[in-house]
Amino acid sequence: MDFLQRHNGVAGNGVFVYSSQKTLLPDGSGYNNGFIEVNLGYRDLDWMKNFLVLGDSDQDVYVLDLDLKVYQVRDRQAFDNIFETFNGFDELLVWVYQFILGGVDE
Repeated sequence: MDFLQRHNGVAGNGVFVYSSQKTLLPDGSGYNNGFIEVNLGYRDLDWMKNFLVLGDSDQDVYVLDLDLKVYQVRDRQAFDNIFETFNGFDELLVWVYQFILGGVDE
């Protein structure tokens, strides 16, 4: 997670990779989505206990499946639908950046 140490999350084109901690937005209008706060919220759902949520978009959620040890792009509404699977965080991050730049269809 060297990425989070250097960049503390990313947002663009409706896509978010959560920051390492909840911080004030540059314009002072609110706070970003912090990795810890988001995952604590998901822990209230028993079926999410085997996932770490890394980010999201309007349609997708980006997770680490702790059982399978793979990173996935899953459907936000129908979570069992898996759109993409990656062996490492870097691969997921490349996909996210391509999506932000408009090179991936949702």
